Amino acid sequence: MTRILTIIALLFATPMLAACVSAAYAPPTAQYKPQKIFYVNKKFDEAYKELVSVLASTFFAIDNFEKDSGLITLSFVAAGDISEYIDCGSWNYENTLLTPPIIFKGKYEDFLVQYRGAKLQGRMNVVMKPDGDKTILIINSRYVFDKFVFDGMSESRILVNEVPNYSESNYGAYTDTDDYDDDYEPESEETPAAQTRKQKLELDNNVRICRPTGFVEQTISGQIERL
Repeated sequence: MTRILTIIALLFATPMLAACVSAAYAPPTAQYKPQKIFYVNKKFDEAYKELVSVLASTFFAIDNFEKDSGLITLSFVAAGDISEYIDCGSWNYENTLLTPPIIFKGKYEDFLVQYRGAKLQGRMNVVMKPDGDKTILIINSRYVFDKFVFDGMSESRILVNEVPNYSESNYGAYTDTDDYDDDYEPESEETPAAQTRKQKLELDNNVRICRPTGFVEQTISGQIERL
């Protein structure tokens, strides 16, 4: 009788033992350093007119352009494969305690899109200046993805609070703390305090990193090369 009860208990316990929660994050490894300054072999008036014209055929929306200042302000909302625009590392996550269970293996940015409804949008300023018979162009971009905010030359590091039960309601909650930079710039001055903070960010398994792939900047540079 005791043996039978033991077998029955094990049968009921098996689904509970089979249920598990596991997570593994790997930060992005590639770093893209976009070109920010361009020289066009055309006079300012001609270069400005042609650039405004070619930008109209891209995925950018032209929010504003002021010829007197040489400023063109662009914006975009990423569609399709978010991984073309940004790299937030890889994420393997399994939670069979949920109904339905979540089993995900892929890019962290795709996980945030699928399970948090994250969207990527950005802005870009293009400044054009006359330089004799040539024109100088300077581009600066800014990305906003969920809680991540970064520009074309930086990355964003966010501390997440991944509690043991990984429930849908509290998974990936963001923790506000002065010990972490939400717009960490790798090329900033490496003071002792900055080095300590950087090491902490790199060693903490709950830190998530997002950085641009250069796709946006390459799109603009491709249009500039056509001038």
